Amino acid sequence: MPYTLRSMGSPTRRPMQGSGVMSEPEQLSLGAVIRDARKERGWSQTALGEKSGVSRPTIARVESDSDVTTATLAKIAEALGLTLELKGRG
Repeated sequence: MPYTLRSMGSPTRRPMQGSGVMSEPEQLSLGAVIRDARKERGWSQTALGEKSGVSRPTIARVESDSDVTTATLAKIAEALGLTLELKGRG
């Protein structure tokens, strides 16, 4: 099932090419979006775990794109001020 995390910024990166021209957006993984949002706030994995009510090892699993429950993702997204949307195909 596709996912979207929304915040004030976009969950995509635009890598720079040699000429300095932006290329097409590169889609970030869910773990990368969460890691970037955590780092933007200056939080450690431990701090995010405390704010979201999940353990530091679970935060590490999420950031490495390992399998976690939707409930866990929702707790982390809420702590980061992100909106988690799950969309069906079609």
